[in-house]
Amino acid sequence: MVFVNTLLASLLPLGSISYLYYADRVMEFPLGVFGIALASASLPVMSRHAAAQDHGALAGTLSFALRLAFYVSVPATVGLVVLRTPIVRVLFERGRFGPAETAATAEALTWYAVGLAGFAGSRIVAQTFYARGEAATAVRWGIVSILANVVAALALMGPLGHAGLAGAASVGAYVNLMALLVIARQRLGRLGGRALLSSALRTLLASLPLAALCWLAAALWPARSSFVIDAAWLIATIAAGAGVFWAASAALGITERTALLSLYRRGGLDRSA
Repeated sequence: MVFVNTLLASLLPLGSISYLYYADRVMEFPLGVFGIALASASLPVMSRHAAAQDHGALAGTLSFALRLAFYVSVPATVGLVVLRTPIVRVLFERGRFGPAETAATAEALTWYAVGLAGFAGSRIVAQTFYARGEAATAVRWGIVSILANVVAALALMGPLGHAGLAGAASVGAYVNLMALLVIARQRLGRLGGRALLSSALRTLLASLPLAALCWLAAALWPARSSFVIDAAWLIATIAAGAGVFWAASAALGITERTALLSLYRRGGLDRSA
């Protein structure tokens, strides 16, 4: 998808490729720290279940990993979208990278962030097929998602410019996720869809106070501030937002909160429900 978007961005105004590149770098941080980490942690467990032909345990591990991924991806998306401008400003705005470049990169980051759950989820579901020795299935639907990305890019790059290409990548990610889930459902049976939907909705609800706090912080952001003040304000906002989300998760009884801690303490995803 990165190659496709880079190629199409070359047809857009100067700077579009750079805006997409920097926005993608920001989005890749939470994806790499949590999404890819969860996908990597799930593969050995899924492989054991697949070798034992235990479809129920394999489906349970997949559902559990997806719930954890969504628990992290949803608040991360909220934070990236609401704080997009200060994040980009703190990370990149210096030298020839000015306010105009910050605004353009932040716009692309918004559309990439919307697809964060799709990017993380599709990588986790793909591990199910690798564990079963069906890599060709994951690759085949990966190609379909690229085609969906191309179609969406051609439709969106006109009205939205480079931001449309970022949005198209998110579309491709969700196409990949949904297609792989449908095939996994056919192969393994029930995937715990109700538990997954319930967890996602409660996570979304817990993210509302986070969104409010981030919006308030952005509205009160000091004008004409220095890099040090911007960085300190951003770090404080992220820390406070994490605390608010954690408290809301506890109030709503979201079990993924404690499960995520247990996962990193054990260093593995040895759970099937």
